[in-house]
Amino acid sequence: MTQTLIELVKTYVAAWNETDRDRRMSLLAKAWADDGVYEDANIKVVGRTELSNYIGAFQQKTDNAKLSLIGAPLTHHDYVFFSWKMVIGSQGASTEQTGYDFGTLDKKGMFVRIVGFL
Repeated sequence: MTQTLIELVKTYVAAWNETDRDRRMSLLAKAWADDGVYEDANIKVVGRTELSNYIGAFQQKTDNAKLSLIGAPLTHHDYVFFSWKMVIGSQGASTEQTGYDFGTLDKKGMFVRIVGFL
């Protein structure tokens, strides 16, 4: 792994906050395997482009919700678990939700799968 686990997770979370498609794809290229699978209760997508498109649609649907990492990720073997907070809306009229992601890393230390829970 060329980056630390915390850097990897922060890069992935930053991709969820990035509204510019090209910059979001650049972030995903640092954290997400070419054929990585993302799955939550609403969708399953395969690959960086599909994930980037899903993130863009999610941002539009949630008025550019912002995610932040809660604490440090937990890991053993090639598994990763981390918690995050999502803030939707502007100050004074915002709501917060906590979510959890469980992921698998490939041999290069990139996410090859994440299952998200909200």
